[in-house]
Amino acid sequence: MTQPDIFVLIGDCLRASSVDQRTMPFSITSSEATFERCYAPSTWTLPSHASLYSRKTPVEHDVTRRGEGVSKNQATLPKIAREEGYRTALFSENPTFSAHFGFHHNIDYVDDFINSKLFSSDFALEHAVDEITADNALEALRALASHPNRARNIPNALYGPISYAASKSKTRYPHHGDRVFSHLDSYTENTSSEPVLCAVNLLDTHNPHNAPPKAGEKGVGISVSSRERKALSALKDNKIYLFKEPDSPPTDSQDVYHSWDDVFARKRDVYDAQIRYLDIQIERWITGLDEEAVRDSLFVITGDHGQLFGEEEMVGHHTSLHPAGVHVPLFVRFPDSWEGGRTSVTEPVSWLGLSKAIERTTTGEITSSDEFVQCVQTESTTDGAVIMTADGPTWNVSKLRERYDSPMIDELATRKVGVIDGDRQIVYESKWADEEITRRDYELVDGGREEIEGGSTVDLSPEQEQWLVRKSEGDVDASVSARLEQLGYL
Repeated sequence: MTQPDIFVLIGDCLRASSVDQRTMPFSITSSEATFERCYAPSTWTLPSHASLYSRKTPVEHDVTRRGEGVSKNQATLPKIAREEGYRTALFSENPTFSAHFGFHHNIDYVDDFINSKLFSSDFALEHAVDEITADNALEALRALASHPNRARNIPNALYGPISYAASKSKTRYPHHGDRVFSHLDSYTENTSSEPVLCAVNLLDTHNPHNAPPKAGEKGVGISVSSRERKALSALKDNKIYLFKEPDSPPTDSQDVYHSWDDVFARKRDVYDAQIRYLDIQIERWITGLDEEAVRDSLFVITGDHGQLFGEEEMVGHHTSLHPAGVHVPLFVRFPDSWEGGRTSVTEPVSWLGLSKAIERTTTGEITSSDEFVQCVQTESTTDGAVIMTADGPTWNVSKLRERYDSPMIDELATRKVGVIDGDRQIVYESKWADEEITRRDYELVDGGREEIEGGSTVDLSPEQEQWLVRKSEGDVDASVSARLEQLGYL
């Protein structure tokens, strides 16, 4: 049987509770397997994608903080795919899912930092310098001159600063999923007869959530005025709510939004429009492919983590294991030649099972939809449970302490291991500067959770316990700072 092309489409910040027929009708109706309770390995891009590559939990691979990265030995999924004759490729405008953090290992073609490139290329100036300044301009020019394909790279280098300046607009949509798909098309049209494994990160659902794309607005039936966009842009820094103005929005925003509930409700509207736009782009790309290519390919649509809009008085992601932050959609469309019917899986699964199923597809061990679904189910658990983690904020905690006098900083600077046990979630946590481990039990209800008295018999493994207390508090190293700050990571 012919090895299928495999496309893993990852909506960044795409949470399951906001996915329905209104926001993702194409992804839902075109999929043949829906995993209703899929959990991301962690609360942000780096550790979740590291788990996809390594087929390990963040406790095992320990790539959880800004500045850490995937090693070549950890990139086992793309390594095995290459050994089985696959060409491996990465497409991303997310600075975290990039060569900077080790995701180029065992990848044949890396097209990252697409937000700064008009044309598809495996070269980006960000590989050489963080930001182009008078001090490092010569270094950037040398890197540009030493790389082939200057016909594409020179226009890309000229466009990059223009794109960055445009991304600061308070009223324009800041992401470039359409260009990511364009680069993916350019790659697949020029590849050989070898099968491909493509990992594609799409930022369209990522914050900031202040300026929805027009097609998304129309798709969900909303209209966000320029006045609203500017007000939401002024409130896009989550630190304002968490550390500075927790009771009500700043005075200069209250003529548009009187309360934080109003702010979060409108941000969810914008978020829904961004999800709808992501689905429109996925539909446009898949239906635009050659019919034979669609018949012979495996398509995965999922999210790497979720997003909170005031749930449990928390916003953003990174630090909370609330279902809004880790429960993600997982849809799979199989090659036409695979046997098996449409199915919906209600038991908890994770990206570990997904990674293993993709691996076994590349090796030829999986050749039917039933085998794929069964592998996702059986390989998702660790010691019989689905595991997820959080390792504090990506912000510089020392600077937070200098700027804000807030007990919330200590609450965020915490390591957590979450365990899904049926309809319950157990969360073990330890503050960065402490070795004490505490436990909280929750019942999972309607996309949220309610804290309950303990009752589950699930305990930490020795490895999980060691991970919780191993790292002390410290500054989180940052690279590619300009783009990361825009996305709210710094």
